[in-house]
Amino acid sequence: MKIKFKIHIVIIAGLFTLNACCSKEDLAGNDIGKFIFLDSIGNNIFFGPSKSLNRDSIFIKNGNSGYQKLTINANDLDSIILINFNYADTSYIKFSNNDIDTFSLTYEVITGKTSAGNCKLSVVVLNGIKYNGTALSSDFQNPIKIYK
Repeated sequence: MKIKFKIHIVIIAGLFTLNACCSKEDLAGNDIGKFIFLDSIGNNIFFGPSKSLNRDSIFIKNGNSGYQKLTINANDLDSIILINFNYADTSYIKFSNNDIDTFSLTYEVITGKTSAGNCKLSVVVLNGIKYNGTALSSDFQNPIKIYK
């Protein structure tokens, strides 16, 4: 009886350990773009003294969802706008002047192993963005400049 009980405990502990090493926390997906919107001469259109549009009136529509107000966590010193695309293939951005532009997005599945090397994990990451049909930089670590 004691041996069976010990075997059950070892099996349960092993399952918990395996589950912990296979946690998705080790690999994070990315569907967020960082953007700076500029006018044709390089002035930021949402921040600073030359702004021409209201940053509090930007709306985003991902896929088939309705438009939702984009939350801007920034001040005049930080001109980066973060957009969470929610893994949609097409998103629309609507500005305070009722101009609507299109983001076309592509994603890639990346597979890796945990730091212990025991578990194979997959994650979806953003790997391509087009803005109104024009391909943008694929350097997603830095803000992408968009000229309007």
